[in-house]
Amino acid sequence: MKLSVIVTAYNEENYIKRCLDSLKHQTMNEGLEFIIVDDGSTDLTGSICDEYMREAPSKFKVIHHENQGQGPSRNLGIKTAQGKYIGFLDADDWVDNDMFKSMYEKAEKNDSDIVVCDVNKIFDWENRKTSLHSLSHESNNIDISEYIKHGLNNAYSWNKIYKRSLWEKFTYKSMVYEDLDIILDMLTTCNKISYIQKPFYHYFKHSGTTTTSYKNPRLYDIFTAYEDAMKHSCPKYQDAVAFCIAKRILINMDTPGFNYYLADFIDLIKLLRKDFQNSPSVMQDPKIRRILSYTNVSTLPKVIISNLPDNAVTWLSYGNYNRQILVDRANVLQLLTALYEHGGILSLTSRKVMAPFGYLRSLSNFVLLDETGKCLAIGALPKSEFIYELKSKLQKGKLTLDEELTLAFNNRTTWSHYLFNVSKVNISRDDLVVIK
Repeated sequence: MKLSVIVTAYNEENYIKRCLDSLKHQTMNEGLEFIIVDDGSTDLTGSICDEYMREAPSKFKVIHHENQGQGPSRNLGIKTAQGKYIGFLDADDWVDNDMFKSMYEKAEKNDSDIVVCDVNKIFDWENRKTSLHSLSHESNNIDISEYIKHGLNNAYSWNKIYKRSLWEKFTYKSMVYEDLDIILDMLTTCNKISYIQKPFYHYFKHSGTTTTSYKNPRLYDIFTAYEDAMKHSCPKYQDAVAFCIAKRILINMDTPGFNYYLADFIDLIKLLRKDFQNSPSVMQDPKIRRILSYTNVSTLPKVIISNLPDNAVTWLSYGNYNRQILVDRANVLQLLTALYEHGGILSLTSRKVMAPFGYLRSLSNFVLLDETGKCLAIGALPKSEFIYELKSKLQKGKLTLDEELTLAFNNRTTWSHYLFNVSKVNISRDDLVVIK
């Protein structure tokens, strides 16, 4: 078998036929197999795949298994594959008829470890298409370092075919951004990568795509993926990988939806600071070197303080908050004391948090109020002067916490800028008071 193409599918009944038709019409007539892994679909996806296998049993093989996610499904496809080379196709995408013939011939002619092609991106909800060249010119043997640093679509799995032997060292994790987690690492192990400057692959990004909802807590996987990519890359290419990751992080941080994760990106930058500082490519590029300016930005500790378990659970559902301080039967002053000592977020509500709150963690102090002026949460750094002053006022016993905060807002005191517009954070169905 020359080439195995693996398609993973979960509830893609609206798109799977277009995908499989593009495989059925491939001009590579011999030595090509298609392995479709139905990842526990609950719609008609599985039966549609079975129809294609019945029509062309020598080409299509279908595996049905319980839902495990795209990474494990691809791993199963790789184990089943017989081809000398392996490629991937997502069930809502499609490819040109001559894609695999052209890429396989390129691989055989040059003994390539990987062959790369360009991508045509279709953004369904915007009715927009883009197609850009990954590199400036086609090549039988690209500069791998330059491709990692400047190549477009370099961390995708599906615009490439790979020597089967590469997958003896790599497996996908069960996560979002499973491509980013290992593909950059894999590129650094290659001796030869070839590039065809044609957009054979059509990437269809629709509103149901996992990564189109920035409120999806699974997107926290991107931080693991970046960390893994940097940690496991071959030393020869660590400069290039550091540059690539720094560039991608800056792009992420300029993307409005990723504002939900602002503090998490800042924490990641601090974690990778030495890698960026040790990269000549990063340090010599002013636009990329600016990433180091974020290492001077403080973020709130990943600590949730509360006096009721239910008040903490709602916040713990977003992010890797492995530390919770439960001050049992505590009054407000005791809770504020814990916040002053440890920093983090003091939760005073059981109302459900509906989105990541990384933007709030990037602030030195914040206060969330509901529509009636009731305090829902307070965030602060350890030893915060704001919390110290707030405690001092409350100890006088003249006003309650809510009254002190309302007074601060109405009188526009120095605290006013801590009470701010939290439109980027959703709590229950009720809007929070807009205070600025």
